[in-house]
Amino acid sequence: MRVRELRQHHRQSTPLAINILSDGYDYLVQIELERGTEPLTDPSGRQLVFRNLGDAEQQLRSIGIHRATLRHQVAHDEGVGRADDPEQSRMPLYF
Repeated sequence: MRVRELRQHHRQSTPLAINILSDGYDYLVQIELERGTEPLTDPSGRQLVFRNLGDAEQQLRSIGIHRATLRHQVAHDEGVGRADDPEQSRMPLYF
């Protein structure tokens, strides 16, 4: 979903959830809608990649969205047995 489309959708109705996905290096925004999950994209349709959490939050704030869920997964999770429980890697964010 393009930024412009998300802004318009947010004005008309609230998405089911906004997730910020992180692998420890990059941050991606994922929008959960009734019709499924979509990444946040630029005007040409390429997925937006943020270098830090603050940049992703700033983009969402500019749209009028002030809460999301951070989903942080790293390779270490597999080594310590947390890979099977993605709920452990979720943290609510308010900005």
